[in-house]
Amino acid sequence: TAPTVVSTTPANNATGVAITTMITAELTEPLDAASVTGTSVFLQNGIVPVPATLSYTPGSTTITLTPLSPLSEKTVYTVTLKGGVGADRILDAAGNALAADYVWSFTTIDQTAPTVVSTTPAASAVNILPTATITAILSEPLDAASITNTSVFLQNGIVPVPATLSYTPGSTTITLTPSSPLSEKTLYT
Repeated sequence: TAPTVVSTTPANNATGVAITTMITAELTEPLDAASVTGTSVFLQNGIVPVPATLSYTPGSTTITLTPLSPLSEKTVYTVTLKGGVGADRILDAAGNALAADYVWSFTTIDQTAPTVVSTTPAASAVNILPTATITAILSEPLDAASITNTSVFLQNGIVPVPATLSYTPGSTTITLTPSSPLSEKTLYT
């Protein structure tokens, strides 16, 4: 009977995976330790190999990959356990190979906070038209649910200024359109 993969860590299609994660595959039976090599088990970013330490304890059912350095953020990684016919495949102790390649992917976490790249009007700008639309461009797309009138707002001192807030999911621009023309010679935040 050929060995099969019972579970993986991270799970297939997992998102938000830590950049320092250890990668494991649990199989149904002990393996031929000589068949667990860097050419039968490997980690990739697209088609680029990712250096990792491979470990397998003879008689166990767990293969572990430990990346040599932290993984990149917001990146899809793929792990392959070679099977099928030919060389460089994982075998059980009786010499049976995985029936086919076992491949799974995961995406690492985004740990970098967005930053404001630019604003219109610019900070401390003067002589702005009372009918100006206010925009902020950020460094990355945002969680649309987090763009609310309590997270983005216009004020005159401590007095809220009515404005329509808009954000297109997947974009990097937030727009505030005041409900009526702004007062002249007035400081807004």
